[in-house]
Amino acid sequence: MKKLLAICLWLPLTAGAMDSTMLRQRLQQAASASGQDYIRARAAILTEGKANQLALQKAAEDDSLTWQQRLMARICCEWVEREPEIVALRKYACRTDPEYQKHEKEWRPYRCGDRPLLMSLLQNAFKEKRLWYYYLELLWKRTGEYGEDGGDMLPTRSWPEHAQIALRGQPEEYYWFQILRDAVRRDPRLKSKDAEEAYNSLIRNKRAEAMPELMAAFLASVGESASESAQTGNTDKRRFLSVFSLAEIARPQDASLFDKYIGDRPGFDDLKFYVERARKRPPVEEPAESSFRLGHVSETPKIPLSPRR
Repeated sequence: MKKLLAICLWLPLTAGAMDSTMLRQRLQQAASASGQDYIRARAAILTEGKANQLALQKAAEDDSLTWQQRLMARICCEWVEREPEIVALRKYACRTDPEYQKHEKEWRPYRCGDRPLLMSLLQNAFKEKRLWYYYLELLWKRTGEYGEDGGDMLPTRSWPEHAQIALRGQPEEYYWFQILRDAVRRDPRLKSKDAEEAYNSLIRNKRAEAMPELMAAFLASVGESASESAQTGNTDKRRFLSVFSLAEIARPQDASLFDKYIGDRPGFDDLKFYVERARKRPPVEEPAESSFRLGHVSETPKIPLSPRR
């Protein structure tokens, strides 16, 4: 009798959960989609609600899945556990915040008006909520699921910027750089704006682990072999600076990539010094994927809201 009762109690908790094969497929579908197609694919995973939560938590750290599938599982876990907080952030209206009322008059004399105050309030809200995977989702999938009160908030185009800032220095930022690498890998000629921005962001953040993608993109965009470069004698300053920026973050194992490009190219002798310096750097290991965690609302150091004097 006790065994039958235990089974009856267990069934409602598991009956709605999809099997692992179906979950893998849906994670892959969502990971491959963007925009509205992505939102529909995500909904197909979330439709079971908490019944899928244990399976999603397991998938979040399943090494047999791709990093995209693991990230998708983490995003869905956060939606299941913290949806009210995601909705609250989207409904947050800066101008109704008591802190806005307290500081708004201080900004009136400035030509910029209350824009810096709004920016600071919104950034504080992002940091306090600690919705790491919602932020990654905004950046990765371009869902447009930003603030709902557009008339009372900063323009929604600022949300991706706030998401990036909130992720800075967090273990989950690992995924943001993976997303950028993937964008460059899929479009090595940097034809799209997304790929070009990803390329520049990886260099700006000195992501040495992205050197294979960065160098492949540089060579593809140049469209010349080392021998063709030597024949033309092209010492275009912009290309020189691009190779210089790459050499500054290169790992020892990347030095041979530069040798193929520079060769006997006129005007590039100075670069050889920086390539040799790259050879002598300590080895740089591939960053490790972060363990899965769900953030929680937390008091964090806040950006000052008063104008600088």
